[in-house]
Amino acid sequence: MLWLVNHAFSRSNSFLLAICASTIILVGFMNWITTKRSALSQIMKQHPKVHQNMMLQEDNHHPEFEQQLMNLVTALEKLSVEKQGALIQKIQATINDTYQPGPQKDSERQLPARVVHSSAWVKYKKLWRGFPLPVLTCDPLGRFGNVMGQYATLYALAHLYNVSVVVHPKMKKQFVNIFPNTSLPDLPGNYSPKDWHKVANIGRLYNYAPIEVAASGLLGPHTFIIKEYPFEIQMFNKFKEDLRREFTFTSKYTAIVQSFLLNITEERKARKELNPVFIGFHIRRTDYIKHAQNQFGASLPDQVYFDRAMQYYRNKFPGKAVFIVASDDMVFIKSKLEKYKDVIFSPGTSHIMDLAILTSCNHSIVTMGSFGFWSAYLTGGEVVYPDIDF
Repeated sequence: MLWLVNHAFSRSNSFLLAICASTIILVGFMNWITTKRSALSQIMKQHPKVHQNMMLQEDNHHPEFEQQLMNLVTALEKLSVEKQGALIQKIQATINDTYQPGPQKDSERQLPARVVHSSAWVKYKKLWRGFPLPVLTCDPLGRFGNVMGQYATLYALAHLYNVSVVVHPKMKKQFVNIFPNTSLPDLPGNYSPKDWHKVANIGRLYNYAPIEVAASGLLGPHTFIIKEYPFEIQMFNKFKEDLRREFTFTSKYTAIVQSFLLNITEERKARKELNPVFIGFHIRRTDYIKHAQNQFGASLPDQVYFDRAMQYYRNKFPGKAVFIVASDDMVFIKSKLEKYKDVIFSPGTSHIMDLAILTSCNHSIVTMGSFGFWSAYLTGGEVVYPDIDF
């Protein structure tokens, strides 16, 4: 079934909400304890000393809880995996009994659900290179769309948890000549991996609740580097308009894009055709064919989907729809779509130029992948995407 939506990726948003675990306080923390018991134990063993440097509100001051949690985690390490379940439930109950969510403030009611309620946050006096601890950054892994998702996740963490975030030098290098309006601060000084505590996902389907636990201060006053591929739509969607400004292209790219689209419009005028409605169409292929099968048990959309998606816009904008198609496998895509007169292929000089062109269209069609997501999300029009069972 083909789903047509007026806002980019409402279904993807709800899907990621589901896989990010329940939003009750510290459910992600409990799962994290199961897989990272040794690292957590070391942090908690330092906790009494760290506690001296805390700035806590009176109603959020629980030294007894800190010692109790430390003792429970230490006991957890001594049990076999089969016997850990009951103790994990006890740890969860201890946290829930200690940090009961208070009534939401007006300023919080419009925010997306957070793994750690603000009443449980811990703030510290310690600074790292001028930034209050904890400090988070992200190791930019994957292709360009992945890295954009990692930046957006950092942006959301900074605004949802009021935590210090900095941009990794490798991420800055990818963005510096493309997005001039990014506002997150750069990592000061040199980066050394040994200075950073790793924090990542748990489980198979991208549950990144541990990064919110780190942002809340519950893992201590440390520097954390987020690994793997965080893409927390349920967090950063609240800041969509901010991100559209953050991901504004340089004048170099916008000038080329405007010229490209204007030439298409002028050519249509010369043929006495109607002014075009541009539909950006991104088709992800290459390595994602195996990735989709291995990770999700899914196949990529095929010719049937391509034709149905395009026909939807042809029916909606009779005589006006023009499809601007980009892909990481242009040979394959041209073999499927070059027969259509209303299809124009992106020049394909670079993936950055493809993204700049796609986001300048009026509406979107996507298949799978983070690059296609950003092409539609930043466009802001209507989006057609495949309904795929995972």
